[in-house]
This record gives sequence, C-alpha cells and structure tokens, in this order.
Amino acid sequence: MRLTRLAFILAASATVCGCSTISTGGDTWRKSFDEGFAFSQTKNYEQAEQAYRSALKQVDSDNSANIRRAKTLDALAQVYVAQGNSVEAQSILNRAAAEYEKLWKPRNNGEDNRDYALGLASDYLALANLSRDAMNFDQAESMYKKAYQVEESALGADDLRRSIIENRANLYKMTGRNVEATKMFANAVTLTPTNATSRQESSDTWKSLQAKAEDAFRGGNYAVAYELYQAAFKKAEAKTKKSEMAETLRSMAVMDEMQGHGSHAIQTLQRALTIANEGDDSEVRAEVLLTLSRVYCRANDYGKAEPLAREACTVSINDSNGHHRVYLEALEASAIVLAKEDKIAEAEKAISAKLTFEKKGWGSESEKLAEDYVLLADIQAQGKNNTQAQSSYEKAIEVMEKQPDMLPRRMLIALDAYAKFLRATKQNSLADSIEMKAKNLRSEYE
Repeated sequence: MRLTRLAFILAASATVCGCSTISTGGDTWRKSFDEGFAFSQTKNYEQAEQAYRSALKQVDSDNSANIRRAKTLDALAQVYVAQGNSVEAQSILNRAAAEYEKLWKPRNNGEDNRDYALGLASDYLALANLSRDAMNFDQAESMYKKAYQVEESALGADDLRRSIIENRANLYKMTGRNVEATKMFANAVTLTPTNATSRQESSDTWKSLQAKAEDAFRGGNYAVAYELYQAAFKKAEAKTKKSEMAETLRSMAVMDEMQGHGSHAIQTLQRALTIANEGDDSEVRAEVLLTLSRVYCRANDYGKAEPLAREACTVSINDSNGHHRVYLEALEASAIVLAKEDKIAEAEKAISAKLTFEKKGWGSESEKLAEDYVLLADIQAQGKNNTQAQSSYEKAIEVMEKQPDMLPRRMLIALDAYAKFLRATKQNSLADSIEMKAKNLRSEYE
C-alpha cells in the first residue's frame, strides 16, 4: 500500500513502504526502523534514537543516494525535535536533505521523483522553521524560498505549499514586515488545503486524532494540526478523559510556543494543568508541569519555572508506574533553572541526582551520562569550583571516547565547553590541545 503524497511527508516517522524504490522485504533495516517507530509512539525517545541509528548502519555501507537512509534520517530528526534538541535535529535534517538532493532530478515527472521532491521540500521547510525559531531569520527565509521552489516545480498546490507560505508569512510577521505577511497569508488562503475534517474518520479515536495532529505539526502544517488537536480534545472531553484532554492541550501549547506565541502557550498549559490535577494520570501531570516550567524558563521567568520543575520531579518520582524518563528530564530542567538563578549548590545537587539514577540503569560508562557530566561541569565552573569542573569535563570526554557509536556532535559540544573553561582558567597549553582535537574531529564530521 502506497502512502499518499502528503502522508509521505507528514508521517516521516511511519514505516516507509511508501516509495517503490524501497525494498519491502523483512530485512534488518526494516526491523530496526519499525522498532524506532514503535518506541517513538510511546515517547521512549532514547531507545527510538538507538533503533534508528541501528537502521542507519544497515544502509550507510551504500555510498550511493538511498531513500531508506533519507527516511531514516527524517525519522531520527523527529526524535530530536520531540526532545527539544534543535541542534541535533538540524544536523540530521541537513543530512536528509542532502540525500534527497542526490535522489531528486528536476524536470523528471516520475512518481518516485515527485516523492523525492516532496521529501526535499519538507526537509527545507523543517530547517527553515528551526532557523526561524532560533532567530536566524536570513537563513530561514532562504530555506523557505528553496522549499517553495522545489515544491512548485514538482507538485500541485496542496497542503505542503500552503504550509510553506504560512510559515514564511509568520517569519515576516515576526520581523515586522506586516504588509508582506498579509499578502502571503492572503496567497495561502487562495490554495485549497486538505481540510482537517477530511482527515478524520468516524472510527478515529482520541489516540489516532492525536497522532495525526502530531504528524501535521512535525510536518510544519500548523493549521491542520490545530484543527486535529481540537478534534482530539473534543473527543476526550466527550468521554471526560482528563488525562487525554490535558495531553492534547499540552501538545497545542508546544506548537504555540514554537510559533512565537509564548503567552498563549502559558495560558493553555495552565488550563492543561488544572485538568491534569483533576485526573489520575501522574505521568501526564508531570509532563504538563515540566513543559510549563520549560516555557517559563525560555521566557526568563525563572521564579515561576523553578517550583514547577521541582513539582514535576516530585510527581514523577512518586509515580507507582515508574515513569523515570519524566523524572530524569525534570531533574535536568531543575538544574538548568537553578543555575540560571545562581543557586549553584542546588543545581549541582539536581544534576548529580540524575547522574546517580542513570548510572544504576545504564552503567557508569553510558554515553547518556556524558551530556550530564558536561552540564554538571558547566554548573561547577559557574560556581568557580574549578577543580571539580575540570574533573567533570574530563569524565564526560572519557566516557564518550569509550563509545563505539559516539555522536561526533556531542563530543564537539564537550570539547568546546572544556576548551572555553581552560581558557578562562588560564590553562592555555591544555586548551590548545583540546581545541586541536575539536578541530580535527570537526574536519572529519562537518
């Protein structure tokens, strides 16, 4: 069964049987990819990342352009987007776009080629949105133009083109170009979108509507995502499912914040928290608390962010169902907020608690620990605990070096932070060595 053209781009985390150039056999790649998809659906992002990276290994031996590699990279990027890791997401999306660029042949009207164009335009759109959210407006506009050109040359006027125009209009609105934004919004209205209602079926459950909304959101099609989230909320409200209502509102708030509507996101999350407090799902309540804390933190309102992060820790650690992922994320959020408030001892205690918990589950040499060692070192350096900070930086690098599948970008983050610390503490000779190590790795990786 083929995926529709739109579903091909919006459901990047789904199984990729949509393109005829992909083998449908039960190979190792497909097994790993499907495992990654299953983990993503249950928000087990760490295992999803491992599964997708395992899938990549199965196709990386093929140096030619490969649709399986492109779609696996798309799915892996979505994992990072879901985790709020925009830096890693951007790196992976660039690789995916490069893969599509090799596959796509302009002026070729073949069905597979149109799918390649759809994948390429979608990745350009996702990269543009990430650049816009990071306030890199010139880069964002350039990517929106590229997305539109590819889509226009290969496809008809559909949801993807409308989404590109609407997102570019939002960029213009953010940068004060209101006249141009108004014209673009008017242009978008002239297109015939795939109505969200047409995506709904009578058999749709809250879960299926939520999944469709998330696919549209990740594809940058915010208007359709919003309508689907509203439908999901109404479905949950009709059955008085408090946890489902709260989860949908939380998702809508995340989308609001990504579009620059921080105050509205906070209002939506406050409503979600009220509903979650009336329900009996402690994981959803902890997720809402954590999300609200992060939004306040990004708005530099640390006084409100801190107690919410603490409460998320308390709720999740006392959860009898053992939702440790939320607890660990809440500890990290607490450490970051406390460090912003210069509460160094408390921040160090929070991230140390996370490290202790992780060691019990993954062992003392897990690559996952390395990122937390870097955060711990940053906090210690901020508090002028230089001996401890240096030890933590070195531990982070030591752990990463022992990992056969170590992500170069993570190592670069650690090396750059360590070199900066060494310069600040006048250890210039060692700083030179670390900077050279980073330079060599960067030349290989980038």
